[in-house]
Amino acid sequence: MVDNNDDLLVMGRSYSNNFPVTIGAYQISNAGGSDIVVSKFNSSGTALLASSYIGGSGDDGVNISAVFTVTASLKYNYGDDGRSDIIADKAGNYYIASMTQSANFPTTPGAFQKTFKGGTQDGCVFKMNATLSSLQWSTYLGGAGDDACYSLALDAGNNIYVSGGTGSPDFPTTAGALKTVYQGGMSDGFVAHLNSSGTALLQSTFIGTSAYDQSYFVQTDRNFDVYLFGQTEGAYPVSGGVYNNPGSGQFIHKLNPVLSTTLYSTVFGSGTAHPNISPSAFMVDTCENVYTSGWGGQCIPYGNTGSTTGLPVTANAFQSTTNGCDFYFFVLKKNAASLWYASYFGGGGSNSEGHVDGGTSRFDKNGVIYQSVCAGCGGSSDFPTTPGAWSTTNKSSNCNNAVIKLAFQLLNLHAVALAAPSDTLCLGSVSHFTNASTGAHNYLWNFGDGSPRDTSTAPSHLYAKTGTYTVSLLAIDSGSCKISDSTHLIILVVAPPIVNIGKDTLSCGTVNVTLNAGNTGATYFWNTGAGTQTIQATSPGTYWVRVKNGPCSASDTMKIGVLTKPKLGNDTTLCLGTALNLNAGIAGGVYLWSTGQTTQNIPVQTSGIYWVDVSAGACHQRDTIRVTFNPPPVVDLGRDTVLCSNASLILDAGNPGCIYNWNTGASSQTIDVASTGVYRVTVTKGMCRQSDSVKVTKLGTENLGPDQYLCGAQPLRIDAGYVPNATYYWSTGDTTQIIEIADSGHYWVRINTGLCVLNDTIFIDGGLGGAPGLYIPNAFSPNADGLNDVFLAQGIDVTSFDMKIFNRWGELFFESKDLFKGWDGTYQGQFVPNDIYVWVIEYTNICSRKDVLQRVGHVMVDR
Repeated sequence: MVDNNDDLLVMGRSYSNNFPVTIGAYQISNAGGSDIVVSKFNSSGTALLASSYIGGSGDDGVNISAVFTVTASLKYNYGDDGRSDIIADKAGNYYIASMTQSANFPTTPGAFQKTFKGGTQDGCVFKMNATLSSLQWSTYLGGAGDDACYSLALDAGNNIYVSGGTGSPDFPTTAGALKTVYQGGMSDGFVAHLNSSGTALLQSTFIGTSAYDQSYFVQTDRNFDVYLFGQTEGAYPVSGGVYNNPGSGQFIHKLNPVLSTTLYSTVFGSGTAHPNISPSAFMVDTCENVYTSGWGGQCIPYGNTGSTTGLPVTANAFQSTTNGCDFYFFVLKKNAASLWYASYFGGGGSNSEGHVDGGTSRFDKNGVIYQSVCAGCGGSSDFPTTPGAWSTTNKSSNCNNAVIKLAFQLLNLHAVALAAPSDTLCLGSVSHFTNASTGAHNYLWNFGDGSPRDTSTAPSHLYAKTGTYTVSLLAIDSGSCKISDSTHLIILVVAPPIVNIGKDTLSCGTVNVTLNAGNTGATYFWNTGAGTQTIQATSPGTYWVRVKNGPCSASDTMKIGVLTKPKLGNDTTLCLGTALNLNAGIAGGVYLWSTGQTTQNIPVQTSGIYWVDVSAGACHQRDTIRVTFNPPPVVDLGRDTVLCSNASLILDAGNPGCIYNWNTGASSQTIDVASTGVYRVTVTKGMCRQSDSVKVTKLGTENLGPDQYLCGAQPLRIDAGYVPNATYYWSTGDTTQIIEIADSGHYWVRINTGLCVLNDTIFIDGGLGGAPGLYIPNAFSPNADGLNDVFLAQGIDVTSFDMKIFNRWGELFFESKDLFKGWDGTYQGQFVPNDIYVWVIEYTNICSRKDVLQRVGHVMVDR
């Protein structure tokens, strides 16, 4: 078993006089026969922390007889001679239950039973400290017959429940216990409750029938009710409403904490009135479900154990068939309400069998069994194994040890955590956690690095340092009987490799450079195909390496060249104001320029002779260049110019002997222009270019536009147009480019540019602009008397016209688009009756321009 410090406790028996013990051990030598031995190892199994004998002059830790062929009294099953139990409390003290045939087995003052009571053996129970240096208390437990203690459990006060078998009618019981009288047969089971100091028997009761019975295991639940698992050949009582296989030889019995009342009892098996299996492990989980395991021993010709044939299995069984000699796992739901899981586990051959040569296997409270088995007996290898197991074959000619870890996964709450992309990651990479838990409503993650707890479902985490971290996930369902479940992951964070194979370098002649990627023990990938930490470069070129350390990788590159003469290029002439970048052209060398600079590249902006000296070790190479910067040409075409209608202008780009490019297509130094436009020239002198442009405006005759009308009270704007550098004089006396006119009449303007004078005149008609526009009568008398016979509209400056006549019901009687064509009072050739008729007129005039004006009214026909 493992204590709270993850130290491993091993308990057994030894006949040796040189069994390893530790300094300060309670008992350092064998007192005679077989002694009980207890040893403690550290969590990694690398150190023996404590070890001691405990015993007297007779056989201790042996149930009846150590001879495996002997079956008698309490040694009912093959391997029963090796039954005992060890458990630990939270303080790290250890409790052992076993049996002794020594009349001088060590007991302590005040112990409940200090003397051997008789028979072949008595049971014994004792407590030792964490270093196995002190026997804190020890007591016999038995009567005049044979007695054996097999199993232990603690209550909340570290009082001890112990169960086993007894052939002693005088085995100590207490008043008010369930059965205070021996029930009969070869043996009874028992369960006793000792106080925490081993000085008093709090409660004790027989368990069984008038036939053979033994109680091999005791467990408690969270209420400290007591559960027993054992064998019977009698008519063991079965409570109402529980799952049971009538007449079977395995019992489960639940009692209250003071052992006075049966809460339920039941039997399971094949119904043969004989035990089928030898019990190996027993557990009550946090939800009060009951787990058992055992093995059928019909293939071993010693003992009374029966066959696994005929035992019930469930539909989800790991193995649903048996040869009679397999292991068997059996689970009942709370209060034995129903069978939850049952399965065989073993080899498939007819003579393949598995068993246990004594000892106690364990379940944990989450429904996982850890079972050690003598498997493959007869030399077979058909015992179930898993891929990747340490060994999948039996390497013995007979039995070999096998270890089973089986997760029943029957409870709804299971914590399952995975790390992605891996549980090993590179420092700086984020670890993503996958939560595959079931049955939980809340989660608590501990990343193992001191950072705050995380309550998200599937968090991500960035570790700040390298190291090994234990990540724990607590899955919580506060409303269930199993409030929480936990799981752990080990995360390894490794540092990325630091790779530096050196700076770019130049060799003098022959290349012979050792490149070292460092990071001893890593994996290397060179572009040469090499996979070693170092390579020898013997030719110029680019070399790179990628170094991989687990999930981490890093790369570096080096260029190796051979020193050659630098090439600055031919002598160069440039335009002043530009810059030239001189490049020595050989990476990895040592540079010295005539300017004193030591870089591979330098900028120059002044004329001169420049040289560079490139060295690599004792080698030197030099090159020189002359750089000339010429001033650019000066180009000035003058100010923007206005020309009179009969004038022209010569534009001169200057700079004789250069190359000219005019936007007119001309290539001469001068051009003659006589029209309005923007004229541009580019002058090229060597590497230099310069440009200029000028705007030329050619004046024609002044044009104030056509004569215009005044409309209403709105003044009219007259624009003489822009003429650069000119003066304006109007007939109104104004001297601006634009004037406003509010009266009709003739207006003129005179524009003087200095070179020429421009004149124009415009007439502004007052007309009837601003008047109503149309005059429309409200009655007419179409009686052919030549007076007022036609309905007409009269207007001034009308440019479009449309008149419609309707009767009072909206019927169109007449339409005219001619201002001078009116309605004669007829419709479809007939005179219309005297009445009032509606007219609608839409029209435009000079002032409205394109805007359509509308008027609506009525006219009376009166003959």
